[in-house]
Amino acid sequence: MKLIYLIFAVTILLTVSLAIAQNVTSIEAVQAIAQAEKDIKEMQDVGFGTAFVNDTLLEARNALNKTDYGLAIEKTRLISERKLQAYNISDSLRALELGIKEIDELDLNASKVRELLNKSITTFQEERYDEVEGLIEEAYTELNNIRAEATIVQARIRAVRENIISFVRENWLYLVIGLA
Repeated sequence: MKLIYLIFAVTILLTVSLAIAQNVTSIEAVQAIAQAEKDIKEMQDVGFGTAFVNDTLLEARNALNKTDYGLAIEKTRLISERKLQAYNISDSLRALELGIKEIDELDLNASKVRELLNKSITTFQEERYDEVEGLIEEAYTELNNIRAEATIVQARIRAVRENIISFVRENWLYLVIGLA
């Protein structure tokens, strides 16, 4: 008889524990959705595209309604990651613009980098984030190639200048006699 009471008590305890755990999970899902809504509002305020995250938010809400709290939280996590990705891409685009400005100030040809930047901006506005990251990487590679070429040219100019100065120092007397 005591065994039956013990089994009954354990069953009630497990049922209550499961209900409490489920409520905590549903509360966490509701909080995660509220945070996702704030993230989307922030993205809109900054001017980022929000079609993907809005669709993902709908999926999170549907999961919450179906009491699939784990899926709801996972979908809100995707929204948070997407927001972070958008900020990182935006920062990379700004840095790329500054790199182009630097190249322009050196009177170097940055047309290919500028073309990649424009394509990156368009791709970013279309919310194709994975694709835009590749374009940005390609633009940085091209920018670094231009900088490297500029450094090589400057080194050659410096070497030629030093050779001319050295030649004049060593042969100034012959040069003066030759001019006379």
